[in-house]
Amino acid sequence: MGTSNWQHIPFCVEVLMRIEPRRVLDVGVGFGRWGIIVREFCDVWFGRVLPEQWSVYVEGIEAFAPNISSYHSSFYNKIWIGDAVEVFSRIDKSWDVVIFGDVLEHFTRENAEKLLLWSVNHSNYVIVNIPIGDDWNQGEMYWKSV
Repeated sequence: MGTSNWQHIPFCVEVLMRIEPRRVLDVGVGFGRWGIIVREFCDVWFGRVLPEQWSVYVEGIEAFAPNISSYHSSFYNKIWIGDAVEVFSRIDKSWDVVIFGDVLEHFTRENAEKLLLWSVNHSNYVIVNIPIGDDWNQGEMYWKSV
């Protein structure tokens, strides 16, 4: 087994706290890890404890609709359902940070490059987490290729 996919979290939390983003886009919401982390370390950590005090705007993109549950709305202002390449064409916004948390390895190289280029052109920072090691290539996910 390669490097555990959680080992990058402390580094990313430190980066997010230094950036102090006001607008965050999480590509590949999944369980909601990055929405929860952003809320805890970019709102709560800075004294904005109650949801009505939160000042960070968090959107997400999720290709597999069944991944999204009611609890996601507690951490995300909006979640787009669909392929990120297609959703990016409909988002005309700028971001402080775009997060790709263990998701780019599920795209073709061409689409991953499109997503990264869009992100670099529409955000101040881009955080990319990908698995490294012999078993990094994950291909299809949730019974389809993305």
